[in-house]
Amino acid sequence: MITMTYNVFIRGIYSTALTKLFYDLGYNIVYSSPPIRERFNLEEFSENWKNKFSKQIIINDRYDREGISVTTKKEIWPDIKDTFPLNGSDFPNLLQYYARFPMNSIYKGIVISCNKIKNYSLVRLIPEQQNNDTEVESHFTTTIGRINRFLPVGSEDIFQISYEDVGQSYAYLNQGYTVSGDLAVIMPYNKRGLISKKIKDKTERTRLKKVIDEITAKDFGILIRTVAQYADELEILKQIQQLREKYIEIESLINQSGSQIGEIYSDAVSLNYLFPNTTKYKFDQIRDSILPTLPLHHEIKATTNVGDRSHLKTLLLIEEILEETGGNGFTESIQNKFLSYYSSNLYVPRQILNIHHYKINGRILHLQSGQIKKIDRLRNPNRLQVILRRHVKSQGLYDGLEIPIEEGDYAIGIYEQESWFSETSYYTKDNELKGKYFNINTPLVFRPDGIHYFDLEIDVIEPLNRKRIVIDAELLEKAAERGIISPYLYSKALETAEELKNNEKIINRTPHQGLKEEIG
Repeated sequence: MITMTYNVFIRGIYSTALTKLFYDLGYNIVYSSPPIRERFNLEEFSENWKNKFSKQIIINDRYDREGISVTTKKEIWPDIKDTFPLNGSDFPNLLQYYARFPMNSIYKGIVISCNKIKNYSLVRLIPEQQNNDTEVESHFTTTIGRINRFLPVGSEDIFQISYEDVGQSYAYLNQGYTVSGDLAVIMPYNKRGLISKKIKDKTERTRLKKVIDEITAKDFGILIRTVAQYADELEILKQIQQLREKYIEIESLINQSGSQIGEIYSDAVSLNYLFPNTTKYKFDQIRDSILPTLPLHHEIKATTNVGDRSHLKTLLLIEEILEETGGNGFTESIQNKFLSYYSSNLYVPRQILNIHHYKINGRILHLQSGQIKKIDRLRNPNRLQVILRRHVKSQGLYDGLEIPIEEGDYAIGIYEQESWFSETSYYTKDNELKGKYFNINTPLVFRPDGIHYFDLEIDVIEPLNRKRIVIDAELLEKAAERGIISPYLYSKALETAEELKNNEKIINRTPHQGLKEEIG
């Protein structure tokens, strides 16, 4: 149980489950959405909140909705990190990343690469790397930010983090900076006086316009934030004065930095949590304790598929009916029929299936799509299995196997729903086996847009006519040391690797017998 009450602001597809977790620990759920207020009987605003205007913890969906982005005030993180409800004990399968460059932090950076046609630039943000032309070799961190603007190589400027880095994935940047408070934002590069568009009431907008007019300083612009509608004039002016003092401090730090790149100012801690399907299932259960929730609720809502979304519409319709009827008729039969309907998306006429490979270092790889050769429903356990044929580009070496990729090579992959690994066999154009690769991952998910999983780095290879070998175990160990994965997930990946290495039944499993004519 936390010893102090803090304010948490939550938005996104996981908001009901997250609200339940934080609410049960005594956090104040601030400025909640109308559905959340109704479900938990909350107030939109309360004078009784400690630091009543402050969003001390901000939680939003990640851009891909596969997890969440969390930003907290730096001064409170030591008090809450050991009791934070998202942890490896309660959610052993989640992945956790501390950002090197937290949200809204201010840096002096140097442009090291740019692309005028695609309109972006890469900016180095770490001092000791400013003379290098390329990223320092690191599997789990980055020194780079990206800005969607063309800037000449070698130019230096002040940048602010608009989205934190995630492992090797770059932080995203804005040029220049603002100084944000709970009620207002100071804008050194924009001298206008603005009011949040979310404040619709004309009388309230007139009141806040008068507050802006009372500010005598003209060396910066002001944005009045939505929360200011709950504050009186004195409270708003007091915070603007505090922000002005911080602005003067930051300008002084910038002047002192000279030509040295690096951090100028930061008052936040940012984290990303990635949710494999097993974690999403647990969120389904938590949400179900508040209102009727079908299995795969969060898995379906997280999908980025922009095509046929009939399954999502069906999910929302059934849950809406169940909510209105108080959950009456919410039987196992309904759940099973819906799950069967959702799984049937793989049976519709199609030829190609995509593979979305989320690396544990934060990168997302969209592997070569595969042609569906066979779809089975296994009896024990009751899961779907898909066999894909993929073209292999003729360049380089096969990862781990260290044998050349040749013209005409192809791969046959077995993907079993909820399996902790997938198997890929590589063939010559004459259908001769070259070797096998077993990718160890979080349980595989089949979605309408393809196969999804989080790669766990450690893998097993089977060179032709030789015993299997475990590879890249050191990368899994480093991920555990950094706290990216829990002790459970570390042990599970090692256990899976050893089982694949030693289990003769798995070694003898082959998709190719009986399929030779079909795949050849």
